[in-house]
Amino acid sequence: KMAMGFRLLLQSRSASAAAALRGHNASSSASSQPEFERLQSGLLLAALPHDRATVRVTLGFQAGARHESSVAAATGVSHALRRAAGLSTRRYTEHGLSRVVSQMGAQLDAQTDRELLLYSLGVRRDHLATGARVLAQVSTEPEFFPWELSTLAEQLNLDIDLLARHDQTAQLLELVHEAAFLPGAAGGGLANSLYCSPHRVASVLSTDALAQFRAARCVASQATLVGHGLDLEELREVAHQHFGALLAPNNTGDAAAAASSA
Repeated sequence: KMAMGFRLLLQSRSASAAAALRGHNASSSASSQPEFERLQSGLLLAALPHDRATVRVTLGFQAGARHESSVAAATGVSHALRRAAGLSTRRYTEHGLSRVVSQMGAQLDAQTDRELLLYSLGVRRDHLATGARVLAQVSTEPEFFPWELSTLAEQLNLDIDLLARHDQTAQLLELVHEAAFLPGAAGGGLANSLYCSPHRVASVLSTDALAQFRAARCVASQATLVGHGLDLEELREVAHQHFGALLAPNNTGDAAAAASSA
């Protein structure tokens, strides 16, 4: 199921690449088929090779809004995690991270929907090693310092205000999900909003709340590493060099999930 989901992700990400490759011969097209491999830890690798100068590496977790129902007191956490991407990590300060991304001319993104939490970095191929290290830091080793999290409240409240006042389409989709599915785990979490409720902002912007949810959901058994522009051997090397936190065989999240629901 997860492999199929990321196959669709690869196809959507590769729309512009497909246009660029239309002039290539048949052998070049054949080499662009997605390749998959599941590592011993449970981490799924998904590679889509191409020969352009830029590559994009994406780490996705099954940690979107619907999965908040599987962790105690986690409502709104996925919204906070998306906004917290780019804060200090174990290796980089927030300003240091911004500097190294700018120096590479890279693009660092975080996105969420009801199923997935995605961290993605696009970079020139000759900066792949540094880019992969940055992505690994942002996606697997955030620090969540309280003094940095406190500055995100304004951003979360702005998102909520924009939804309520200006984005009628998104607001309609939120209401449709709320009406169509049972609340909480009974409805598979599909009624959960992509946005944190205003009264939950202070609660989710805490080190403990974010760390607890990540310990349960942002683990190898719930993760896929996607290499758009890399073959499977290159992607495997990236995983082993930079994503060691997801390669331990016991990185499944089962213990953390059990603890959080106890």
